[in-house]
Amino acid sequence: YLNPRFNLDKVNIIQISNKLRLSKETTRRKILELQSDGVLIKNKKTITVTLKAGLLQKPENTINSFSKILQYVSYLLHKEKKVQNYYKKEFFIEKIKEKFTQILAIFLEYQIKYLLIRKEIANNDMEMWFIIGSILYNQIMFVKKSEKKSHYQKEWIEEVLNVGNMKGINAMSISDLTGIPRPTVIRKLKILLKQKDIYKDNNNLYYIKEGKLITELNKQRLNNIKELSSIISRINNIVFFS
Repeated sequence: YLNPRFNLDKVNIIQISNKLRLSKETTRRKILELQSDGVLIKNKKTITVTLKAGLLQKPENTINSFSKILQYVSYLLHKEKKVQNYYKKEFFIEKIKEKFTQILAIFLEYQIKYLLIRKEIANNDMEMWFIIGSILYNQIMFVKKSEKKSHYQKEWIEEVLNVGNMKGINAMSISDLTGIPRPTVIRKLKILLKQKDIYKDNNNLYYIKEGKLITELNKQRLNNIKELSSIISRINNIVFFS
């Protein structure tokens, strides 16, 4: 957490390209951009990650949010008499910072896998995924406002699609949320409409509709619950036993 720089030995463009499912040309261009920004220093086959990257990868909000999750897990385990002690958020924040590099590696591995799966769902188009995610997020917020108690269960699809008093989201709002230019948003919305993954009402508001896309998203949501449980377990093992 405090180390200003470290070296990555024997890392090449092909490895990064394969891991992130990017073309070699895109990978090379992004590395050059990071070098230009002073985030990376490349010397033959060694890449040095500098202080600037360290500042970018000190995600205080993420540490705080994830520590809240760990605190709640600790509370549940203590309440069910599975463990003797209950640990609060501040304890986990301190421990995560002590073992920051090790825990960050686990968390980034989880995040990269999460994004790559969603990118594949969106035809390998991250902008498309952000647009889909904005429409879905809008509908999930209506489920949350409905105060239904089962929306993390298998009934989730029905509630997201059919919750009462729901309004869709327009192209301008999607553009504002994602930072994607409005013409690009509209062009990609037309693709989703053609694929019958979404529909548009008379007020030009967009909704996720029942079909292949939402079914796959729900499948990945359930898989992600298992993945997140595994991540929590691995991080707790580091916090308490490493």
